[in-house]
Amino acid sequence: MSGDLVAKPHEVHDDAQEVLSFWFEEVPPERCFARDAALDAAIADRFARIRDEVVAGEAHGWRGDAETLVAAVIAADQFSRHLFRGSAEAFAGDALALNLAREAMRQGWDRELTVEQRTFLYMPLMHAEDRAAQAESIAAFEALGDADNLKFARDHEAVIARFGRYPGRNAALGRVSTAEEVAFLAGGGADW
Repeated sequence: MSGDLVAKPHEVHDDAQEVLSFWFEEVPPERCFARDAALDAAIADRFARIRDEVVAGEAHGWRGDAETLVAAVIAADQFSRHLFRGSAEAFAGDALALNLAREAMRQGWDRELTVEQRTFLYMPLMHAEDRAAQAESIAAFEALGDADNLKFARDHEAVIARFGRYPGRNAALGRVSTAEEVAFLAGGGADW
């Protein structure tokens, strides 16, 4: 049954190009991280199927080259957040996206990508509720030389160092917040 969700190689290539064109040419950078209902709807309309195929198929067929792999990371990581905002499903692709990012980095494929593509390849490191991944995130964004994203990476690392998880996800994931987490969020702490 899961084989039904795996696209053929030419379809993967076409889908990957569509993801990359949309994300890097059609979406203004300032909208990528915004809570934007219109962007969420556009992603749902155009990419829900692709995202579901990537996640359900463990990115089978999407691991053959740097650009196709980063497209899979965007589908699993970014599109999940837009499609399922506020629910546990928003984070369902995180483990896959993290594995894909690490795979690309092990192969040195990240060095073949543009700065913008590398930024989104490294996002799963920042999104991970894992201290080792946070250290990798800091190193990746330091090497990238992007001061803004390095600041965000350090902010994410600080939350993980303090809580071991992102308190802003607790409700969506059915986790009970500690008193310290409640106070953090009530005080304007980041809710990612």
